[in-house]
Amino acid sequence: MSQVKYPSFIKSALKEEDFPPHEGCEIAFLGASNSGKSSLVNALLGRELCKTSSKPGHTSLINFFRAKKGVHFVDLPGYGYAKKSKSDQKIWQDAIEEYLINRDQLVCCMVLFDLKRGILANDKALVDWLDSQGVPFSIIATKMDKLNQKERSQAKKKVLDQLLNSVVMTSAKKGTGIPALWNHIDGMVDLSASQAD
Repeated sequence: MSQVKYPSFIKSALKEEDFPPHEGCEIAFLGASNSGKSSLVNALLGRELCKTSSKPGHTSLINFFRAKKGVHFVDLPGYGYAKKSKSDQKIWQDAIEEYLINRDQLVCCMVLFDLKRGILANDKALVDWLDSQGVPFSIIATKMDKLNQKERSQAKKKVLDQLLNSVVMTSAKKGTGIPALWNHIDGMVDLSASQAD
């Protein structure tokens, strides 16, 4: 597992001109508003830096965190359950798309989904959009502690059949899969660095 040294919150922003400048790389986290995104980011950071809420759709800005030297996490607003006006949701969508397409520091997107709920239409649409834009992404299953071993295997197989992508299984509550996900993130960072040389 990659050691997290002095993780910290950097800032929140919604416009490209307000994004923090730095030379490090970024790992973005996307998912439905009830996918456990903030909890997973906190589990990776080892600190409660990312705000969690019992009400889906709490994140309304793009939040930047320093995970360790040279690596930053970006928590993007969730989709599907936010009780906001259509105009506000359009602003979020435009800001997220602008970040994903134009952010040079972005190395990979972690697309999160609740393993018990499976891949929903919004998740599939996001994956298809990322693929069409050439944005690297990985599929991350959350809340695996809510299923027994047989249910996990069945749910994972269904996702593999739907998306034809490998899946990293995690539970922020139990800490399951967090070391494996860190190893995956480090691998993506190393791959990006080697391609830049």
